Amino acid sequence: MIMRTALPRTVARRLRLAIAAGVVLAAGCGVGRTIFDVDVYSFLQDAGSDSVPYIAPSPFDTIPPQLVNLLPIGLGSSVVESVTVSGTVDFVNQLGSGTVGLELYIDTVADVYAGPPAFAVTPVAVTPGNTSTTPFQGEVAALARQLFLSDKVYVGMRAVGSGTAVGTARLSALRLRIVIQDQIF
Repeated sequence: MIMRTALPRTVARRLRLAIAAGVVLAAGCGVGRTIFDVDVYSFLQDAGSDSVPYIAPSPFDTIPPQLVNLLPIGLGSSVVESVTVSGTVDFVNQLGSGTVGLELYIDTVADVYAGPPAFAVTPVAVTPGNTSTTPFQGEVAALARQLFLSDKVYVGMRAVGSGTAVGTARLSALRLRIVIQDQIF
């Protein structure tokens, strides 16, 4: 003989109502926002790739692309609303003068330099024996935003300059603030 235990009718009814209310609320709140704050500088610093030497006017001074692991949470149907880059770079100039800037490259494959930069730091004037500390902030190019739905990206840096300057572009901070519009349902 099998005994069946049942919930009292009022409890079962309340449970069904609660589940139904939860489904209605979840459907109404299916679109939300998730914000990630990624300290990219720590990845670059740990790999010894937080600086890139430059010899202006060469545009080919780069670091090897570095892997940055993001959260493996499957955001395939979501949309990246914005990616804000902020940080500080020190242009430590040894010889000559001119202007030097920094370009950031981001891709889901290691060949990051094949495409256009995702963000560029405005070139600043450099003079012999001086350091030009340059804070920067701005938005990642629209075409690069969807790359952040992946569980990893590669990041590269290229120093670009004009004149006859020789030195090192050294990051002291680099953060990405990624705003994703969740599409749960």
